[in-house]
Amino acid sequence: MIRLSHIETFLSVVDHGSFSRAADDLYVSQSAVSQQIRLLERELGISLMRKCGRNFELTPAGEHLARHGRTLLSEATQIEQETIRLGKDHELSLRVGYLRASVRQELEKTIAAFSRLYPEVRVEVVEGHHDELLGQLRTREIDLAECDIREQIPSNLRSLPLANFKCMVEVSILNPLATHNYVETSDLRHLTCIVVADHEQQKRESGWYMNQLGLSDNFYFTKSLDEARMLVIAGRGFMLAERVRADSPSDKTIVRIPLFANNNQITHEYRVVWRRDNSGYYIEEFASMLRKEFERDTGLSPLP
Repeated sequence: MIRLSHIETFLSVVDHGSFSRAADDLYVSQSAVSQQIRLLERELGISLMRKCGRNFELTPAGEHLARHGRTLLSEATQIEQETIRLGKDHELSLRVGYLRASVRQELEKTIAAFSRLYPEVRVEVVEGHHDELLGQLRTREIDLAECDIREQIPSNLRSLPLANFKCMVEVSILNPLATHNYVETSDLRHLTCIVVADHEQQKRESGWYMNQLGLSDNFYFTKSLDEARMLVIAGRGFMLAERVRADSPSDKTIVRIPLFANNNQITHEYRVVWRRDNSGYYIEEFASMLRKEFERDTGLSPLP
């Protein structure tokens, strides 16, 4: 069995391109670095490097170890940290964030199933909008979040895809659009878009609706989904939705219509995200269970 310390030394030599600079980086002698590389090659029974003048080059086996060795070291560090944490914590907790005013059927089922499997873990839930959830991940206020994806995911986060939901429009049954099989974004330009958002979120939300969905700048902001639906029923405007589920409005008051742009239905991606440096067992287990719940409910293809 190869030692992780030997892999760390090997990667330092590769990164610095020099045994002496690797020795300085690791605070050991150059002879100690050379000895660890020889021991690593002896343990594997192969050569990882070959001399090339005063320098060296990697063999194909060495290139393979250089590519995958970092992942191995990272995973070993995470296992070590999680093991220590499990040994020290008297009460384990998992803090889960979800989008305000979103449908949470899969999340609720996952929390119930997770709590049955791991009763020793106290699950806490926090609601927020897109920016709040990503900010709380950065500051470690939450461990993972079910979140809509609006831009490229930062490199310090890991994620699993949950679903691409088809966007719908909710309008009053009295609205002339209620008889349409679908609506284009251009059909909505003269109508008020009703959005659930607090004061801090309004500028961000309106910008996303206009830039990504092509809607006009005619918005009315509310603080709750119930208030927004009442305004839709009253004919004050329309509201975006993403799927027909248990939270669907009564067909006697509100109609949901597919939303298209340039003859293509608009979709919206959801993922579960968490920090790479906070990738413990319970976090990854919860993320995997949530993904499987979405697979059952939405027909999402299983991960390989």
